[in-house]
Amino acid sequence: MTNWMTLLIFTILINSSISYTSENEKVLQFNGNRLSERKGNIIYCPNCNRKSAHYTHYIFSNSHFKKILGDPKEIDSAKIRVKIIETKYRTYKPKSQYEQSPQGGFRIIEHYCKIIKIIKIEKKD
Repeated sequence: MTNWMTLLIFTILINSSISYTSENEKVLQFNGNRLSERKGNIIYCPNCNRKSAHYTHYIFSNSHFKKILGDPKEIDSAKIRVKIIETKYRTYKPKSQYEQSPQGGFRIIEHYCKIIKIIKIEKKD
């Protein structure tokens, strides 16, 4: 088994907020505070609140996300079904030698997604 396969299996096991429905579809359950905006995209990172050498990002186009779910800042929690359109693997190495990072850099799996269905959504008061 390759390192990436091991990483993917490990990521699946630790992220109980993600359930798999078919090969290209997933059910994501998240709190709004786990969403971030960057370069015209909304990003959900289930494991970014802990130190790790490996991270998984679920990336949505800003316009698509806002059209279906509304402003991410107004979401308290949500459960959605998504279709993964594309998956990319990358490594991030900090530019400064003084920043902490694992040997070889951080490995990031990026899933580019499209929202298929809203299962449940709760907005902030």
